[in-house]
Amino acid sequence: MIRFRLIFLLFILVSAFCVDAQNVSTAAEEKKKREIEKRDEQRQIDEQLASRCFANQEYDKAGELYEKLYQKYNQPYLFHQYVECLILQKNYDEAIHQLKSFERKYPKDAKTLVDLVFVYGLNDEPKKAEKQFNAILKSLPDDLGTIQGVGNFLRSRGLNDMALRVYEKGAEICSKTENSPFFMELAYTYQSMADYQNAFRYYFLELEAHPGQYNNIKNRLQTLLFYDVNNSIADSMRMALLKQTQEKPDNVEFAKLLVWFALQQEDYDIALAQSKSIDRRIGDQDGQIVNLASICLSNRQFDVARDGFDYICKKGKSGPYYGRAVAGLIDAEYQKLKAENQDDVKAFSRLSERLEKEYPNVSTDEMTGLVKIQADIMAFRLGRNDEAIDLLQNTISGISGQPPMQRVLLSHSGHAFRI
Repeated sequence: MIRFRLIFLLFILVSAFCVDAQNVSTAAEEKKKREIEKRDEQRQIDEQLASRCFANQEYDKAGELYEKLYQKYNQPYLFHQYVECLILQKNYDEAIHQLKSFERKYPKDAKTLVDLVFVYGLNDEPKKAEKQFNAILKSLPDDLGTIQGVGNFLRSRGLNDMALRVYEKGAEICSKTENSPFFMELAYTYQSMADYQNAFRYYFLELEAHPGQYNNIKNRLQTLLFYDVNNSIADSMRMALLKQTQEKPDNVEFAKLLVWFALQQEDYDIALAQSKSIDRRIGDQDGQIVNLASICLSNRQFDVARDGFDYICKKGKSGPYYGRAVAGLIDAEYQKLKAENQDDVKAFSRLSERLEKEYPNVSTDEMTGLVKIQADIMAFRLGRNDEAIDLLQNTISGISGQPPMQRVLLSHSGHAFRI
């Protein structure tokens, strides 16, 4: 009995000790957590202060803060901000000293290696800058991402000529594992240097190698045109695209790019010619051509519009775009007659007859436009006012007893057709 009581008391004592130890451990963890939170909060405050000083161009104060932050937290981005402050204060010797020290710790840090080239140049030490750059070039690995990083850092420092050499060397290194590497980087770098001919050359090489880049390249070219104040870039782009489509006539992407460019420049005849050329090669361009012809018509390019609509009409009435095309063709002919102030009754009469023949081949939407043209021709060109009024009234009211969405329109010759 005494033994049992001793064991029971011992169990209670051990349990109490464990609970107390657990409480102590939990308290220690909570204390550590609060210390970490406090430290992180202070770090955030210090970084915000340093950033504010940097933004206010107080580079001496910002540099001191970033140096302390780096020494305390050992984060590379804090170091690079510290070096940036030294550079902006033109303290190049100290910047070089700090960069070389950092390079010993992180010998593969691309930004550090590039910044050394940059600061040597600022410090009027071109031989050291070239030596440092050659060392970078010689040690480039067979790794696409690393080479891109080095090139991008060089570009960010305005060292475009060196960036080109890196991309060109990288293309040689990665040619066995990558398909046409660095074409986009080369194009963009040449673009930054206002060497547009070479920029176009590499954009086209990229497009030929990767057709899926069409939209990306088109957007890049669009940006160039946006900043083209004297049309010099547009002229160069036109010549480059025409040359490319002539040299590679079977490349659909080049042809599409020329169509897009021609529309930007309102060269509608070139746009239509290329669209028809694409259609003859791959088909399935009827919608594109009808849309292009409609754009031409809205810009009063009547002959080009007629050419586009007529091209689709000649494919036959069974085509899905025949209705839109024939309606557009009639509209283009009508607008051209009006624009030229034509009083040729025979021409308007022929157009009126064509209208009647095509009513069954168009949809309700096209029908409305054609009826307006027919009524105008009847009333103002052929002197058939009563028939024009009847035509419009029948269009508006329909025939009694017909479903609302299937009104029947009576033409002046007595034929009925649905709208």
